[in-house]
Amino acid sequence: MKSFLARVALVALVTLSGGCAKPLLDMSEKAAERVRRQPLRGQPYHPLVFQVDLSILSYHLYAQSLVWAYDGYYEEAGDREAAMQRVWRWAKRVGPGQQGVGLDAIRGPGILAGQPSNELHDPILFRYGQIDPGAPALSNDGSKWSDFQPNPRISARIGEIWISRRAFGAGHASAGPVTSGTVELLPLRERAEGDEARPDLLIAFEGATGDKGELLQPSSQSLLGLVLVRTIDAETYDVHIMFRGSRSGSAVRAAVEASGTEDAYGNPDWITDLGFRLVPVPEVSAVPGHEVARGMSCSIHWTIPQLLIALDRLVAQRRAGPPRIVTVGGHSLGGALAQVFASSLLLGDRYDPEGKGGGMPASLRAWPWRQLKLVTMGAPRIGSEVWAEELTAGALESRFYETHLLTPYDLGAAAVTNIDIVPRMTDPTRPVALRVLLPDDAVTSGRPLGEHVGRTIYLERPSYFSLAGTEEHEPQVIRERMTEVLRDERIPPVSWRYRELEELTPAYGQLELGSPALYRASAETVGAAWARSGSAVWGAARFERDLGTFLELVPEREE
Repeated sequence: MKSFLARVALVALVTLSGGCAKPLLDMSEKAAERVRRQPLRGQPYHPLVFQVDLSILSYHLYAQSLVWAYDGYYEEAGDREAAMQRVWRWAKRVGPGQQGVGLDAIRGPGILAGQPSNELHDPILFRYGQIDPGAPALSNDGSKWSDFQPNPRISARIGEIWISRRAFGAGHASAGPVTSGTVELLPLRERAEGDEARPDLLIAFEGATGDKGELLQPSSQSLLGLVLVRTIDAETYDVHIMFRGSRSGSAVRAAVEASGTEDAYGNPDWITDLGFRLVPVPEVSAVPGHEVARGMSCSIHWTIPQLLIALDRLVAQRRAGPPRIVTVGGHSLGGALAQVFASSLLLGDRYDPEGKGGGMPASLRAWPWRQLKLVTMGAPRIGSEVWAEELTAGALESRFYETHLLTPYDLGAAAVTNIDIVPRMTDPTRPVALRVLLPDDAVTSGRPLGEHVGRTIYLERPSYFSLAGTEEHEPQVIRERMTEVLRDERIPPVSWRYRELEELTPAYGQLELGSPALYRASAETVGAAWARSGSAVWGAARFERDLGTFLELVPEREE
């Protein structure tokens, strides 16, 4: 109610000062038709929709990597805190390296990888060897199923898959040369000889969240994004780097638990999200006066070696030349991390393309980093105004969002049907920064500190009488609105839908919350989806073993 009254008061002020100023947005069919006629220059469909789909794929792979996808965040345990403590005791008991080797090893808490652990974090467990972009994924966050279906326009072209993660027991690669042995690359799918129909390479990279820079509070590991090396022709390829957004069970509880400064606990992603105190970080920007959110900076500090080493060894050292275009993006947390990654390359003192900082591998220095395409969806504000303006208008040659006292909206925003977007996204000679969003996305406007990076692309016309909400933040909603405006039949259907728990698990409402019977029913839902997919990485025996471990540790009720 207070938000609505404030918006009404704002409208009155703007009206008295000369009218309700709004950006001029042409979302007509005529504008959309002009965009549809534009050449895509190697993109499979509209480049902004393609970036949203890669963002959805990053969530998809994360969901597949959850060891206990039927209750990955312990939302349905009878006593959640007690259940998580039992998992922590189990992790200490089995110790590092005793839950499988290679890609079958369980990751998450540092102790399982021979690294420092943070017992303030929820012990979320992952196994990277079970990802498959051509198979579905189901994950239960305690209130609904996230149902991911393969996007054949992406997955059918992928012939090779690798995992990039920090080596067992290794320290941080940025403490020394970026080519040090602290990162290991593991093949999940080798390229078949002569398989010309599947020319693309996927790299899923591990990253770290849950570190705000506080002493003795290390991060936890998980899949934090992907690289898609997309072949255009025999000599040309593009590189797409996508960071995933936050995942958790109860977002309200996760936000409350993560909000502390010295005593943040709970979901690691949310601890990073709420580490929004702005601090100078020369690795991200060496320009005096520039400050960025410490949570995002810590995450990129721990993640960037896994990414650059994979690009060096799996792409640059295999290809005869650099890619045509490099695009970096992400949704929500992923959009924030994409900004910090771009800044680290273009403004920082360690990973500069010229190699003066010593962090950029020699094989990557000729890549078109200075012509980088940065695309974020629903990204929060994470840096000082001078930093955001320099990254947007200076390094990436894009229109900066200048805030106005009497309007919450960007008066210089463009519509997704803007005639300049596709040519700029497909031009290898110029950089660009775009922030795609619905105007009333509460996450993009609610950050207490910082300014936005990138030219604003609105997906609908702003209204001073609407209320900011969280539904507008969802990737599926962003994509749905984008496709409604573009009206382009080349765009494939959305691949992420939410499903009611009873819809996919009919017995759900008839079983006691936290009971072994309910967990078996939920696990059967996940296992059946995998089994129907025919995926080569599906392992029924391993799945049953994991369920047995779960039922020993988490439920408190006997059948």
